[in-house]
Amino acid sequence: MESFSSRLVALMEERGMNQRDLSRATGISQGTISKYINKRQMPKSRELYAISKVLEVQMESWFDDTPLSAPGPMDSKPKVMVASLDAKINRLKQNAAEAAVSVEKLLAAIKKLEGAL
Repeated sequence: MESFSSRLVALMEERGMNQRDLSRATGISQGTISKYINKRQMPKSRELYAISKVLEVQMESWFDDTPLSAPGPMDSKPKVMVASLDAKINRLKQNAAEAAVSVEKLLAAIKKLEGAL
């Protein structure tokens, strides 16, 4: 199996992109992309997602024998990630609602204290 680096270089060439182009399209610094190409660093998942999206390949195809240029829909939001994010959002909404109730109670207590003074 080809390395991530060699697959990245081949796909960039196929798409007519250089490091600067990929950097601008993904928001990843050109220096970091150079590290990927020179096998000094591997991308984190969010960076791999950005590269995959820009180069129009599925994320999992980087690490198996699937041809990177193979057609197929890009899975923009894996179901597991969406479920995890939904759960986090719901917890944040619940925490925000509880905080709002606490703030209201504090404001009411402050008004009572101000009235007593």
